[in-house]
Amino acid sequence: MTQHTDIPRPTLTPGATIAVISPASPLPQDNESNIAAHLKAKGFHVRLGHHARKQERYLAGSDAERAEDLMTAFLDPTIDAILAARGGYGSPRILDKLDYRAIATHKKPFIGFSDISALQLALLTRAELISYSAVNLYPDLQNDSKQNNANLWAFLEGRTVSFSDLTNQQAGTCEGRIIGGCLSMLVSLMGTPYCPNFSGSILVLEDVKEEPYRIDRMLTQLRLAGIFSQIAGMVLGQFTDCTAKNPADGSVKEVLKELPQWINGPVAAGFNYGHVPHRSAIALGGTARLESTREKTTLTLF
Repeated sequence: MTQHTDIPRPTLTPGATIAVISPASPLPQDNESNIAAHLKAKGFHVRLGHHARKQERYLAGSDAERAEDLMTAFLDPTIDAILAARGGYGSPRILDKLDYRAIATHKKPFIGFSDISALQLALLTRAELISYSAVNLYPDLQNDSKQNNANLWAFLEGRTVSFSDLTNQQAGTCEGRIIGGCLSMLVSLMGTPYCPNFSGSILVLEDVKEEPYRIDRMLTQLRLAGIFSQIAGMVLGQFTDCTAKNPADGSVKEVLKELPQWINGPVAAGFNYGHVPHRSAIALGGTARLESTREKTTLTLF
């Protein structure tokens, strides 16, 4: 079993102030009265980033403006945590515009999902910041308390979370740091200074609206880059709406079934993490243990 020295995980309690910023797509203009109602109901104060609603094509303002909002939130001592307003596309464009040394000395909980995976992995790689791949404000938390994943709040309170509803693809036990998120975002970091160290990690993957051949292509890139030989284990989340336009092309399930032969460690599937309602949350960079047998498969997140 590979052991890791865990990076301290920032925690959050009610009464804290959460900055809502848009590193990618803008927050819609038509929901001013309802913004962050769920967060406020839980006792948090919410502060909206200066450019969170600004629209420039599919982006929330310029790259410089989006990076400025994020840096401001990290450096402002009155801000206790940061939540991405929305996914979409855009966070990779600001990776080279952040002061990671400053962020490393002002660590605080950062929550986001989907496109935000690229930013979260860069923050782990360059600032050793554990972040939470869970939700964005819109549409996940806005006016829908049912979307509130219980394990996200457990993470933010510093508690351990365990999932025992996974399915075994390859038996074994391992412990390592969680790396992953949205597959297409992870692959986009390959060959850049923001790509994480996969050695001894547990790779957790999900994606949405990618045809099976595209999932195959991205997984093949990881295999050819030697990533699968470096990891300790793998957990497959949900690959939502990843259907082929031509049924003769097969299914994403068939693509994923090929993975165990490339991995020297446990492989689990069926994790309720991805572009699905009521998704589970993971702490990117946090330590986890995967125990997979024919009888029971459990992922424990510390």
